[in-house]
Amino acid sequence: MKKLIKYFLTYIVFAIFTNLYALDGRDFISKLYIDIMNRHASKKEISYWEEKLKEKSAAYVLKEFFKSKEYRNKQEDSEEYVTTLYRVILEREPDKGGLNYWVSQIEDNNIYKTQIFYKFLFSKEFEEMTKNKYHIKAFTKDDKLTAFIERFYNLLFNRDAEYKGTKYWKEELLSKDKSAKEMAEFFFFSKEFKSKNYDNEDFVKLAYRTLLDREADNGGLTFWTSLLDDGFNRKDLIKQFVSSDEFMNLLKEYGIDKKNSLPDFAKPVGDIKEIPKVYGSWGGYEVEKIDFLGNYNKNITIYYPKNQKRVPSLFFSPGWYDNSSVSYKKYEVLLNFIASKGFAVVFVPYSRSYELYKEVKEGFLQAAIKYSNIIDTSKVGFIGFSAGGGVITSIAYELYKQFNWGDKGRFLFYLSPWYDFGMKEYEDRGEYILSHYPKNTKVLMQRYEEDHDDPRTIIDIFRHLNIPESEKDFIIVPSSPNHLAVHTIPYSPAYSADVFDYYAIFRFIDALSQYTFFNDLNAKKVALGNGSLEQIKMPKGLNSLIESDYPEDIIEFKPSKEYPYPCVNDINPRKDFCYDFSPL
Repeated sequence: MKKLIKYFLTYIVFAIFTNLYALDGRDFISKLYIDIMNRHASKKEISYWEEKLKEKSAAYVLKEFFKSKEYRNKQEDSEEYVTTLYRVILEREPDKGGLNYWVSQIEDNNIYKTQIFYKFLFSKEFEEMTKNKYHIKAFTKDDKLTAFIERFYNLLFNRDAEYKGTKYWKEELLSKDKSAKEMAEFFFFSKEFKSKNYDNEDFVKLAYRTLLDREADNGGLTFWTSLLDDGFNRKDLIKQFVSSDEFMNLLKEYGIDKKNSLPDFAKPVGDIKEIPKVYGSWGGYEVEKIDFLGNYNKNITIYYPKNQKRVPSLFFSPGWYDNSSVSYKKYEVLLNFIASKGFAVVFVPYSRSYELYKEVKEGFLQAAIKYSNIIDTSKVGFIGFSAGGGVITSIAYELYKQFNWGDKGRFLFYLSPWYDFGMKEYEDRGEYILSHYPKNTKVLMQRYEEDHDDPRTIIDIFRHLNIPESEKDFIIVPSSPNHLAVHTIPYSPAYSADVFDYYAIFRFIDALSQYTFFNDLNAKKVALGNGSLEQIKMPKGLNSLIESDYPEDIIEFKPSKEYPYPCVNDINPRKDFCYDFSPL
């Protein structure tokens, strides 16, 4: 008992001693005066800032100190400034690599000093230090919102933000009267920014720096600068940047991403609720829909981003049984997703006829002509499922050759395609088409493990499309426990989307579009990664995808007679090209 009492008293004394000598906000403020002002604070000064610290945050107090006339009179050069940031905010001496990096950001890349200050201020190191050492709040949502607004003044206008401007944009963003995208467009096309007369290359560099929070990579800089030099509109460039996943991630970093931005109908069904964080994540555009009656007495449906003009456009050809005017409802999540990313998507149903390729082609043309103010046919992607997937090879080729569709970017995304009935229009059954396909075409073909169609049919098209292996991939989607990779993956029975849809369909459409239309090389790692981890990795609980440039080497073939629709079927125009990948 005596030992227990002694232990208890010792603990009490230790606790009291620790409490007496624990650091708090007063210590934080006192240290700021010594480190920044090179003097001791008065009691009045400490009391004033201690109240501000309780009311606001450590970030607010630090910012006021660095803005003070007393500090600015020190006129520190870049190296002295960065050293001060290390000593004051992180409370340590700078390491050589870090010091050189931040100094070069200021002197070589002309990054405004306030933006370097914010990098230190919102670091994990500062957040943990203030919490664990001084027991004070590092920063607030208001601090981050203010910093987000100031980055536009700092990086684009090369000056500090004025109080009225910051206050105005805070109110607009908080009330949601204006979005972060609209704010970005305002700054990039304001009189003050235009008066600086930046050339195209500098404009692109500033877009990367301000909207993507990084320096432009050489490939991206060259691509976007060349586009602008060739007449591409700067406003369209900014629209692409602010609709990118990188900009969405920047918004999240500053705590201003849209709450509940994922529509209820888009939330994944099933036991795995995960959706991709980058390519395949929901876009930020509001979506609108148009229906009009096509030549074959079926409604053609267009989903597109609201208030956007002449956007890259995707053309969707559905499955054999999805041939009514309201068949688009099966794919509604997918179609909304595409438009939310800033693209138009045209959905064309058709009759159950081997002439379906004519109906689909005419429907695509009707939509493009009737809504040319929305649809940009210089950048196109074709997506086809099952029977609709079979015919996109011939349809896309004819539109390329007859109307020059896709001269600035084109792709084909096959979802377990069937026969291409358009090939019967050619004496050589499409051999010339396949061997002379436009070289800027990107190709991704998918087959589902539980499919019952003869795989020779799609391997025939894949192997004979004369596209470089670096620009085409063949993917097998395997089954997993509780997730069968069946023929109907592109839609769910409940007209919703599950994890397969998001990772095997939405993710690839997003990445293919970004790579094809905007030369996003990170997107290529996903879309056409040649078996890269970024391409094949699936969420926990699902087996990885399988990629091969030689699918005949990894697919287990059955005798031809065991398939309901064998490659050598008389209705297949290319039955004579079902090469001996395995015994027929």
